[in-house]
Amino acid sequence: FLYLDGGSVANQTYYNITHSGAGTLWLWDAGKYMDVNGNFINSAGTFDSAGVDVYVAGNWTNSANFVSGTNTVTFDGAGTQTLISGGTGTEQDFNNLTHSGTGSLTLLANAIDIDGNFTNSAGTFSTGGQDMTVTGTVDNNANFRLIGNETLALTMDVASGTIVYYGDGTY
Repeated sequence: FLYLDGGSVANQTYYNITHSGAGTLWLWDAGKYMDVNGNFINSAGTFDSAGVDVYVAGNWTNSANFVSGTNTVTFDGAGTQTLISGGTGTEQDFNNLTHSGTGSLTLLANAIDIDGNFTNSAGTFSTGGQDMTVTGTVDNNANFRLIGNETLALTMDVASGTIVYYGDGTY
């Protein structure tokens, strides 16, 4: 068990974060943030954000356990970003998820479960053909791409933004 407290992680910027140990990496000091300007990889054990907001400019790869708590994970990269959620179980789901980067964010390999709200405020978000469940609302003020073979369970704000449906399984 390892925890990073407010003095060492909160309101700090990092390049890449990789958690590959069998134990728990626990962020401490809810209400703060951790900014990852590269990739975030959780390949073993548990990453527990404990309510600390996480900003990611690169890719998110989770093949272990992720405990979101009450936080928001924001993808703010200007280029192409990918998100591998690790699945939709209680230790892979997100609380709130935001895509605010001017580039693209594409789901890969796994469905995604968002227990709170999903906001797409810039660039392009693509389901990549993966299923998507959002318990809260979806606020789309940018581009939202669907391939056609995914299942969506969500309430969409249709006041603005663009939804592009390809329907042939590719784009």
